[in-house]
Amino acid sequence: MAVAGLGDLLSRNHIALIYESEEEWQEAIVPFIVSGIENGEKCLYVFDENEPERVRRYLQGKGLDVALIEKEGRLAFFDSRYIFSPSETFDAESAVDFFITKVKGAIKEGFRGLRVTVEMTWILKNVPESKRILEYGSGLNERLISNYPCVFLCQFDRWKFDQEFIKGIILVHPSIMRRGVIYHNPYYLPPEDLLTEKKAAVEVDRWLQNIEREHLLLEELLRREERIKGIFDAAPIGLGLATKEGVMLEFNKRMTEITGYEPSELVGLNMNTLCAQIMGETEDGTVRTWEMKWKRKDGDLIDVLLSESWIDPRDPTKGKAFSAIDITKEKERERELLATREKLFQAQKMEAIGRLAGGIAHDFNNILTIILGNSELFLRSVPEDRIYLQRIKEIKEAAERGKELISQLLAFSRKQVSKIQTVNINDLIAKMEGMIRRLIGETIELSIRLSGEPLPVSVDPSLIQQALMNIVVNAVDAMPEGGELTIETSSSVLKGDLELEAGPYAVISIRDTGIGMSYDVRQRIFEPFFTTKDPGKGTGLGLFVTYETIKGSKGHIEVRSTPGFGSTFEIYLPLSSEGVGALERKEGKIERGHGKILVVEDNEAVRKVISELLSFLGYTVIEAKSPREALSLCESEKSSIDLVITDVVMPEISGVEMAREMRTKYPEVKVLFMSGYTNDVVLRHGISKEEIDYIQKPFQLEELARKVKEVLAKRESGRG
Repeated sequence: MAVAGLGDLLSRNHIALIYESEEEWQEAIVPFIVSGIENGEKCLYVFDENEPERVRRYLQGKGLDVALIEKEGRLAFFDSRYIFSPSETFDAESAVDFFITKVKGAIKEGFRGLRVTVEMTWILKNVPESKRILEYGSGLNERLISNYPCVFLCQFDRWKFDQEFIKGIILVHPSIMRRGVIYHNPYYLPPEDLLTEKKAAVEVDRWLQNIEREHLLLEELLRREERIKGIFDAAPIGLGLATKEGVMLEFNKRMTEITGYEPSELVGLNMNTLCAQIMGETEDGTVRTWEMKWKRKDGDLIDVLLSESWIDPRDPTKGKAFSAIDITKEKERERELLATREKLFQAQKMEAIGRLAGGIAHDFNNILTIILGNSELFLRSVPEDRIYLQRIKEIKEAAERGKELISQLLAFSRKQVSKIQTVNINDLIAKMEGMIRRLIGETIELSIRLSGEPLPVSVDPSLIQQALMNIVVNAVDAMPEGGELTIETSSSVLKGDLELEAGPYAVISIRDTGIGMSYDVRQRIFEPFFTTKDPGKGTGLGLFVTYETIKGSKGHIEVRSTPGFGSTFEIYLPLSSEGVGALERKEGKIERGHGKILVVEDNEAVRKVISELLSFLGYTVIEAKSPREALSLCESEKSSIDLVITDVVMPEISGVEMAREMRTKYPEVKVLFMSGYTNDVVLRHGISKEEIDYIQKPFQLEELARKVKEVLAKRESGRG
């Protein structure tokens, strides 16, 4: 059993170096001396056949300044004759005394101990009796090595000695050095035992002990190998050995499970052939680790953490050990976590935008009400041939775009409450045709192909129309030099694909022949605030609002596009089993009326423009700038007021509280609520649009006329 290398050699050791060549002798003696000097030991070299100059050359070849080392007393050379046969005869006791004197001197000089190597060829010249050699060995062990920090290395050239003698030398040395490695000697017999009369019995006892010990060691090695193999195969990670080039030699069962290959297929397979992509690399000391994708035998890609280290860093030819961990599930969880964080960030961003949108919506909607109302009044009161008429139209169109922007912001922030209706998607698109044709102009050819069967869907019609118009607007922008725009409807039965539940769906396809989109653009097309348009020409909200609207309607939207070959958007909406209701009219003749209307609004400019719009429609209008003033007017006007149009949120008391108090006295009075606030704010003030009459600011003349007529009609029929 190997116990140490020369650098790890401990004191109190007696070693026999049995070498067979000059190279083997040099590879043992030079490191023996060098390591002794490095360990702070005093080194003695006892020479016989080799001249000291030869040893010095070998040491200098290792970079040692031998002259300085000798001058400092760290290395000394002695002639074997001076020690072993000063008077032509071998004196074992005086030889041991010599070394004891030297070790004591070394310790006194501050060395950690004594390291001695002796060329034993002097025995061939002196040929002492074997008994005296045994006495010398016994003296070394008992008097020197057992009592002092000393390492003794005896050199034997195997082919210069009789083999029986070499056999005896092996018996009396507790350690044997072969090719630079020191081994415990299982055949060792202490010289003092061989000096007894029971020498033969002692030898037999030792041999029997060695036989038993070797058998026990072999059994232990087999058990240990079995345990290690069990651990190796039971390990939850892939383990193995490979050549320095990465060719697999040995591996455990887990490696076959990770890769999907049979053991016979993995042997000789280079690990590089498994690698599909390297994601990252780290190095910690002698261990290198990669995060990579491996391609299994079945073609599946998996995430793997691969670590490698050299078996012997000084000799890469001995190969490397490796471990492989399947981290596919961990990476999936990591990706899910990143996606969740992104969703959280998105939700936080949307909440921030929602608060901002909700905060500005009221004031902005009031401003738009003023602009739109005055624009309509002006446009309807001047002749068509006036040169400034076009500018007024542009002001009105700009206000309408502002209204659309606020609507998109509110939809984006989910501050807008949906009005779900069951509508035939064919009817909805048919009613949009005029608006679409005005939008696309004359350079784009429009083709609308509607399904022959009804396609009822439960949606908010206004939001769906806005979503479709957003796609049309993008299609128009993608065809600056003209082209073709095709809108088709059809039905399809899905089987749980496209992230949708199985069942029947209405399909809306919007196809253009524009410039198309790259893969990177398609990946981001539905992100909020993402736009490819020039600054000032796009908000980046249109397609995001479309995406959110479709998702909110339990639908799905797909986009296919190739640069230079146009784009196709496909919208899937679940078909409804409910009956189709009538679509709210968006355009039509202005409906004039008569009656007295009280307008309650704290914003003077808004109040004035609403009053003027109502007057234009033929109604008699009285104004109140606060709920208290309105209640006083009701008291004075008694029952002559036909309708009260009131803002919801006002100082002192709200429009809702005012209406309740007013109805306790005048139950026949009809109330139409209005507000520039977002729907969620209105709902918090006790307004449910399903239960009361409500109109959202900003509104246009047609919408106001229709709503007022509708509320007054309820009075005439006795409803409400």
